[in-house]
Amino acid sequence: TLRQRAHGLGDIAALAKYRIYKTDWEQSTFNLSILGGLEFPTGETDSRDAGMRLPATLQVGSGSWDPIMAVAATLSLGRWRYDANTLYKVNTEGAQKYREGGFVAVEFDAKYRFWHTA
Repeated sequence: TLRQRAHGLGDIAALAKYRIYKTDWEQSTFNLSILGGLEFPTGETDSRDAGMRLPATLQVGSGSWDPIMAVAATLSLGRWRYDANTLYKVNTEGAQKYREGGFVAVEFDAKYRFWHTA
């Protein structure tokens, strides 16, 4: 029987972050940052099962160099903290002439610090 799955380390992404704006006021702060990076094709793209090469969507690696861009913001108001970020990854053509398409992620979250130390 065909398992149709691959095992191993997938592609690795490296990101760099640069804060472009920061302002502080009493017990509060606001930060705005940009991020950029690249996902490297380090994962296996030629996994086989029963002698047949698995489809590109089942490989652990993509075989493509994919740029990543993001914007992140943090607002701290006393014990409350709010975070928002948007990330976009351009998936370029990789192994087996496969192109997955772009990837967008948007995140919002809030936190309350019950125990806050200076």
